[in-house]
Amino acid sequence: AVVKTVAEAPLATGIKNLSGFLGKPYERESVLESAAGSIVPNIVGRVARGLDKTVREVHGPGQAIQSRVPVWSRGLPARIDEFGEEIRREQGVMGSVIDITNRTADPQSKDPVRRELGRLEFAFPRRGRDTGESPSQFEDRQRYEGPFVRRAVERIVQSRGYQDQDTDDERRIGWLRGAIETERERAKKRWEREHGVRSLQEALR
Repeated sequence: AVVKTVAEAPLATGIKNLSGFLGKPYERESVLESAAGSIVPNIVGRVARGLDKTVREVHGPGQAIQSRVPVWSRGLPARIDEFGEEIRREQGVMGSVIDITNRTADPQSKDPVRRELGRLEFAFPRRGRDTGESPSQFEDRQRYEGPFVRRAVERIVQSRGYQDQDTDDERRIGWLRGAIETERERAKKRWEREHGVRSLQEALR
């Protein structure tokens, strides 16, 4: 029983997971992050989350450890939502310690747009970093694109056709997805133009 208990401890579990990921390259990052996170006790990680109300972006085992250490976690970039805003937690230190699920609360739950998306259980179309784009550049682009995406969503939600009681949710979701993808592409082109101009201006200095 003692042997079984030790084998199931967080650190032992992390090491055990490491031994099984070599044949699955697509799982390496998540397994490494999980194993690295196991090095820091859960209670310490919860205190870190309680002290730092900003949800952090984590890539790789080093950042997984950093995200679980109080104060040090603040050195990681903020996680940005689809509207270009930082994702924040509501609970403080004690709330983060007591609530072991550590659910990330939406700070704008009274926002009618977010509330409507929640009602639809809407899943935003996935997007990721472009080839050669660094995490910080991707974060900057997310912040830039987000307000444009939000305004596009607002226009759809407030439109007469969307508000029509005869419109079913499947159609509403389709309209939203189309508007988001279109606006993302437009905002990305604007971002690339502006970013290119800045890069040229910096090179000429």
